[in-house]
Amino acid sequence: MNVICDVLKHSGYASALMEFAEVNHIKFVACAQIANVQYERSENIILFQPSLSEMEMTKGLIKALRQAWQNYQGALLQPVALYPDHAVFIHRAQKADIAGAMVRIAWELELAGYHDLWSDLEGSTMRDLTHAFGREAVLDFRSLNNGRAGFAVFETWFLSDRSKSADTQLIQKMLAEYQGHQFEDEDMSQLVV
Repeated sequence: MNVICDVLKHSGYASALMEFAEVNHIKFVACAQIANVQYERSENIILFQPSLSEMEMTKGLIKALRQAWQNYQGALLQPVALYPDHAVFIHRAQKADIAGAMVRIAWELELAGYHDLWSDLEGSTMRDLTHAFGREAVLDFRSLNNGRAGFAVFETWFLSDRSKSADTQLIQKMLAEYQGHQFEDEDMSQLVV
């Protein structure tokens, strides 16, 4: 875990997320009972499977750190508590945001000479996202900080079949956990969104 954190510090964005976790007293806890890495908001911890490969640990840690950030910003809403249309939008946005964080950190590490994460994403189903980000970043290096490269990833995520997959996951979760809507009316759900 320490080796991965040391590598992530070479990304300004990942460093900011790790500093955010430290400031908010989010602890990292090894847990053999889970399969990957997960953020537990109720406990303010990030659990990780100690036997994960470095690459899977890195990707899981980025996802968990971004979820922690989403939580503290009020953006890690439980979609099943919202009306269906709002739930779909929030769930998609959360997933696209995490993908964007992953790609940006991979790009920053690539520029710093750490090629493994970028190469892994390039060889995966996230290849279209890395291409969208890279295209914007290469055309104008300022697109890293002005949001254009991140927006390109977000837009590409939404235009792909990932939306359908995320919707299927959400519907299955809604059916499994259905206890009625937490919000009494659609207007309240919209206000929360």
